[in-house]
Amino acid sequence: MIKKILKLISNKNLITQREIAEYLNISLGSVNKNVKIALLQELILVERISYRESKYILTEEGKSFLKQYEDVLMAIVLLAGKVKSLNKSLGEVFLEDQTLIERHINILEKNKVKKIIFVVEEKNEYYSNLEKKYKGIQFIENKLYKKTGNMYSLYLTRSHIQEDFLLLDGDLVYESKVIDEILKNSKKNITVIDKNIDKRDDILYVDTKENRLKNLSKDRLSLQNISGQLIGISKIEYKNYLKMINKFTKINNSMYFYEYFFSDRDVFEEFYTLEKNNIIWGEIDNLKQYKYLLKYVLPKLREEK
Repeated sequence: MIKKILKLISNKNLITQREIAEYLNISLGSVNKNVKIALLQELILVERISYRESKYILTEEGKSFLKQYEDVLMAIVLLAGKVKSLNKSLGEVFLEDQTLIERHINILEKNKVKKIIFVVEEKNEYYSNLEKKYKGIQFIENKLYKKTGNMYSLYLTRSHIQEDFLLLDGDLVYESKVIDEILKNSKKNITVIDKNIDKRDDILYVDTKENRLKNLSKDRLSLQNISGQLIGISKIEYKNYLKMINKFTKINNSMYFYEYFFSDRDVFEEFYTLEKNNIIWGEIDNLKQYKYLLKYVLPKLREEK
């Protein structure tokens, strides 16, 4: 718990203990106890700003304590939902020799991602068995997935995130090399863009300039320029994630989508794009997309492999 509190303080040092409790979804008593321990171990210093607010400062010992966790790679996969026509949870949909969720796990593990959090509609028996089979995976339930947007699913992970992370839409099937490319990219906040516009439903069009995201919209007529479409593979810096969470709690819209924060300059000063031509990917929202994926996308992925 001390690691979580120190990581939060390192990115947001002007904060109250009550806010720490809210961000990490823990009790105020637990925060108070761990802050006292951190002070005794000389991991932090505290500077009183006012009666209600304090500034917490990481000492060199505190920085060294956190440094041992810097190499941990993490991914959040938003997988809450069902494919009604297949009568299956999204993660349980079969793609030839493996399920969609196991494909995510295998690709992420291949790219040395050590911790994966899946947000699902319900932690069923299949998901519980996967937790035993694979190390480093965890499930969080979003039982309100039918009434909420994907930002709410991301919000539910707030007490489990203390570092930069990959963010994936769970209904995607994609090339492993795309994960490798985005992880190796030096930009902290970046998303993958397909420069080829197709006829998929519910496309999120993007306007970019010099690999920087300017604007995005589902209405292509609202953009001055269309550079491509966002596919749902991104990398987010922890301090910006905190800004997303903070702003989301002030928005009276549980159906909000996290992608709209990418063009919000109060949250991200710059959001970069990894723009690709001829990227092989597909998604599973319905039976039509599933059949297309089996017939056209998976054979192409086998050829690439």
